[in-house]
Amino acid sequence: MTSILVPHTIGLMPEIPAVSGTVKPGFDLAPPRLLALSLGVTVGLWTLWFGLHLPGLSLSPKAVGPIVLVGWLVLSFIGARLTRPGIPGAALAGLLTALISLMALGSALVEQPDPSRFADGVAPLRPAAGLLGLGFLATGAAIGALGGVLAGRSAPSPSLPDPIADPWPCRLAIVVAASFLPLILLGGIVTSTESGMAVHGWPDTFGANMFLYPISLMSQPRIFLEHSHRLFGSLAGLATVMLWLVVVVSPGLRRRFGLWATGLLLAVVVQGLVGGFRVVENNPYLGSLHGAFGQVVMAFAATLALWMSPRYRGLAALPSIRTRPLRVIATAAFHTSILQLVLGSLFRHLRRDGNDGATHVLFTHIGLAFVVVTMAILAGAALSKFAREHRERLLPVAGRIRAIGIGIIVVIGLQFVLGWIALMPIMTADARGPVPTADQLADAAPVPLAEAVTASIHQFNGAIYLTLLMLGWAWARRLHRASRPSAG
Repeated sequence: MTSILVPHTIGLMPEIPAVSGTVKPGFDLAPPRLLALSLGVTVGLWTLWFGLHLPGLSLSPKAVGPIVLVGWLVLSFIGARLTRPGIPGAALAGLLTALISLMALGSALVEQPDPSRFADGVAPLRPAAGLLGLGFLATGAAIGALGGVLAGRSAPSPSLPDPIADPWPCRLAIVVAASFLPLILLGGIVTSTESGMAVHGWPDTFGANMFLYPISLMSQPRIFLEHSHRLFGSLAGLATVMLWLVVVVSPGLRRRFGLWATGLLLAVVVQGLVGGFRVVENNPYLGSLHGAFGQVVMAFAATLALWMSPRYRGLAALPSIRTRPLRVIATAAFHTSILQLVLGSLFRHLRRDGNDGATHVLFTHIGLAFVVVTMAILAGAALSKFAREHRERLLPVAGRIRAIGIGIIVVIGLQFVLGWIALMPIMTADARGPVPTADQLADAAPVPLAEAVTASIHQFNGAIYLTLLMLGWAWARRLHRASRPSAG
């Protein structure tokens, strides 16, 4: 299960500045804090639900229900321990989690048609749908409050009146960036299992409201994967909107980060539209763009969280330190990796449609891999060495910069190995036709498990690599600015 509320995200988590004054113990309703808690729990809860419904598990609802409730409580407890919102704040966060999760619960609030029918997903609400929804909201508030009780009554770290110094907007941005993790993983699985065209219609689902498509009709694995991808996309989009609102309603945040937050929101909107038109037009080139751009959006979201960090902004001047080589190598590694990402995404989509250019793209991708690995190792080593040599002047961020550098090296090494492993089943597999559409699912052969798993892991690990590399590139640029004479 993907854990979202982690105490020390590499290179991102800001410090809590010292604050004088009286703080009411155990109670803080600051929106960034509550949104970080509720969104973090929601992403973890949805990821748990998705894992329990993976094709092949065949768990009964009687088993899934208790597991989800226990997981929800555990996530609420962990979140309350990390955010310390107080019991009333934890209860409100639990209510928000339930309210957001109605987007997923809607599939169970409608009448459940015969699962052998896929042509029409429209189903009426159950007679007790309203009561079930209200009960779900009450359950969410109760679980949130219980998590707050179990977490203890420790006083929260105060939300500062100055939003620029307050760490919680940055922490909310971290949670928003983390909401893209299951979405990107699921997107890779959708492509690897040839599920991208399994659902007819967009933004509807077989004619039904996306959030009211009956869960009984998701028994077909490809439909379940593609529909779940759409739901997680809606969650990441909603999280981005919440972050954007937090930024634009505060003059201080809006002045510094309003343009970037708006850029992230627009990127998410464009990504959703490209994915939707890929389905409507059945266009593999749009699918390729959707796959590549999604990873860039996740990396950009993580970088925005870094930019919002007080430690990043408060980096002291570094006069007389040579930083240009670090910036150049990090920039070169980032740009070559973007090109490699585009080539990989092109191949993954074009090969499914029998495109003659797919083989050429593949061999270009393989050749460029050696350049990308070399550049990434150089960039990671340069970041790590710079942080180690100037540790005294970079406190307290030296350890995090070095961790990013080491992380780049480790992840690119793993990515190189995974690439060759993923290539073997591709080179030995029989040629297959285009991605099956909704009306072809009954006769579509499943993708071999080994091929789907290795390709999905390779794609997801690549997204992690790109995110780490973009964080390293952002730090290299920040260090270069700090070394300029005018930085002092």
